[in-house]
Amino acid sequence: MRPASHHMAGAASRGYRLDVAVIVAMVSALVGGISLITGAVAFGQEGPAPLFTARPAPIGGLDLNVQFQTEIEAHRSASPLIESAPWVQEPGLALTPFSLALDSASIHGFKDHGLGQLALSVLGSLPATDEEAMLTRARERWVLLEEQGRWDLLTAELTQRFKEQRGSQFLEVGLRLSSALLMTAKGSRAEAVSRTLLAEGQFDPGAVQEIRRNIIKAYIAQGLVADAEIAAQRYQVEYAPDETAWQLLRARIALAGHRPKDAVFQLIGAESYEAQLWRAYAEWRSGALPIDLALTRLGAVLIPAELVRLESTRQAMLAEVASEVGYARLRVGAIEYLLLHKAKADPLLAKQDSDSLIKSYRALGQTVLKDLSLLDDQAITAWKALATGADLDALEARSLCVYLLTLALPRREQQLAHSWLVHQLLDEGYPGLLGTFYGENGLLGRYSDLEDETLLLLVDQALAESDFGRAADLQSMITGPPQGVNHGAWVLRSARLQILGGNAGAGAAELKVWLAQLQAMAPASLDQVMQVMFDLQFLGKHRLALELFEVVTPLVQTHGQKRELLYWVAQSWAELDDHVRSAAYFVESAFWAGATTDPWSRSALYRAGQELESGALYDDAGVIYHRLLGDTTDPKLQAKLRYRLAQLQLGRIRAQEGN
Repeated sequence: MRPASHHMAGAASRGYRLDVAVIVAMVSALVGGISLITGAVAFGQEGPAPLFTARPAPIGGLDLNVQFQTEIEAHRSASPLIESAPWVQEPGLALTPFSLALDSASIHGFKDHGLGQLALSVLGSLPATDEEAMLTRARERWVLLEEQGRWDLLTAELTQRFKEQRGSQFLEVGLRLSSALLMTAKGSRAEAVSRTLLAEGQFDPGAVQEIRRNIIKAYIAQGLVADAEIAAQRYQVEYAPDETAWQLLRARIALAGHRPKDAVFQLIGAESYEAQLWRAYAEWRSGALPIDLALTRLGAVLIPAELVRLESTRQAMLAEVASEVGYARLRVGAIEYLLLHKAKADPLLAKQDSDSLIKSYRALGQTVLKDLSLLDDQAITAWKALATGADLDALEARSLCVYLLTLALPRREQQLAHSWLVHQLLDEGYPGLLGTFYGENGLLGRYSDLEDETLLLLVDQALAESDFGRAADLQSMITGPPQGVNHGAWVLRSARLQILGGNAGAGAAELKVWLAQLQAMAPASLDQVMQVMFDLQFLGKHRLALELFEVVTPLVQTHGQKRELLYWVAQSWAELDDHVRSAAYFVESAFWAGATTDPWSRSALYRAGQELESGALYDDAGVIYHRLLGDTTDPKLQAKLRYRLAQLQLGRIRAQEGN
């Protein structure tokens, strides 16, 4: 049996590495192979007795770890396979430069395909020939971190470099650092960096202007509006700037000082997307625009899709402006956007959080309830209308459900409403809101308050998001297998989720308790159980794997499964550097396989020889290698075995010299 994406056969099995892609493949096998929805062959059901078909079994044409060799041999008398002359005669053919080197073009290609993490990782591995190349590499990395919104990591790296960097790059690093700190609303630190630049550097007037602007922005971030105003007035007198960015900064100062009319004045003539938004917002704040017209103006700004932060600013403005009950629908949609996109709050705009969303849902839900001609004390009637498909759109239905859940529905209806809401959020593609409603700090309840069926949906969603820890936690809250689900399949699913979720001990213990209660198991069922042991081996949990191998041994029935079980027990002992036990179990596996001409026997014996060699039992290793040499006519294998025999002799010499 070959565990999904495990590679353990032969000597190459050493040094496993936990790979996210492999784990995803393992979970895909878990969900697909033993899905509680699609159903699985019941544990204990009789049927064909396959070997452990999902394991890296050393069968078939195993080459005993022969190194790659080319089969091409040079024959001087033979004609070349490709003549050179036709290339000269083909005017339409052109040679395109080709290289295996990864370079900046590769990085940009990864970025264009949405592979930002790969771009960052490859960038860190590319060689830099000189200091300038290293700086170019650093700049590319900083841009990638900015694009991915990894501000904490970016500021940490820039802070370290700012402390160490002096010379021509001091200004660049300092400006990047202060800007990154401003993006995370760390105004005090941004101001300190900017003042350090002014104190320690001799820069051109353009650089000094940029530093002073960052100081003004830092004042705003700290709420020091008066300081920002004074600094801005001095800046205006000295430099007389007239670009849109300066207009926006002056407008922000005015808004921070509760002077929206001044903000409108500052934005006269500015036509950027950002300026249009802030002008409409400032006019609403000043009372010059009524709510409906302000909402129309904000919605009419054509913001390009790639300007995600600016779109988040627009949604935050919409949520604030649409504060009256009559605009609850628009407010709900805006706050949902902000929470789903985890948008950073602009310090000049009202903060929108989970509480804001629930209040907005309640406002819209109450309106929907009235539209249905129902009152609060008719919540059960309203729930029945919702459950039977009332003529509501998704947002109205979701808001009504949340509102009803806050009205203390009877327990059964409340459970059904929770289940309906979870289904609807998943169907609408809004799983990101589930954490707002449910969990330890959930506003509608804890996960433990949900029915098992609903928890199963959330487990599957967590798996789809590769959040194995959350999937395991949710699985542990489910009281037992749903009706019609085989108990063994349920235990296996739960154990594998615990293991993949980082709690290997709990998963192994759960499976161990169940296995110890069994007297027999169908081979096909055992095949699935063994996959858990291979998960543990892949994760390097060999002690736990050996415990489960021991418990499952009495349940092994077929000849093939016995030899394979011995082989994988040997593999775990090898990973634990217990070469003697490992060799013993490999030999036992070979004995169960039969004659040494059998591929399985050859493989197991060869691995036994390797372990004996590692354990300095050179004589016995020589016995095995000689036996294999006598039973094969393959020149490659013979050469490999003769090489190993030569290494044994060198090992003996080294051992004698050591003594």
